[in-house]
Amino acid sequence: MTIANFHQDVNDPENIEAEELVYQYLINQADIEGVTDWRDRHLAWDFTFSRGGKVITLDVKRDRNIGRTGNFPFEMCNLPVNGERVLTWGMNPELDYLAVVDASLTLAHIAHLPSLRQFVFSKFSPAWPKFGAMNRGYITIGIAVPMGEMRQANILMWDVVLPSREEAA
Repeated sequence: MTIANFHQDVNDPENIEAEELVYQYLINQADIEGVTDWRDRHLAWDFTFSRGGKVITLDVKRDRNIGRTGNFPFEMCNLPVNGERVLTWGMNPELDYLAVVDASLTLAHIAHLPSLRQFVFSKFSPAWPKFGAMNRGYITIGIAVPMGEMRQANILMWDVVLPSREEAA
């Protein structure tokens, strides 16, 4: 099974705005160095940066439901209408962190993907909501993981208040 090319969100204005707000947050953090914007390269991540001497990869997604439900979306694969199943960011070992921005574009929930992946596959609960979202020519399959359970399991995650649109401009 292959890994998705990750450029499905390139032309989504809402996702582009979420990415830009996270970028503005990153470049203004004193403990983060060398922020590199990879959005135009169609890689598995939007940004890399250094923290404590380690290079970190970060992808950004916008989710309309995270603020309302308190569930962190964990995408596993895309099912193209005509084609082979492809793994998405939740299954990509090259990706260190995912920032999920809420519908209001004011808050990002950032989670360490290797520990979240391990948690999902070792502690999966049938009670967790599943989703199958129809996108442009494919269906995304995943699980909505309760953030409360992620925190109880000590998944490395934090919430970030994003700069306003005016501050980012």
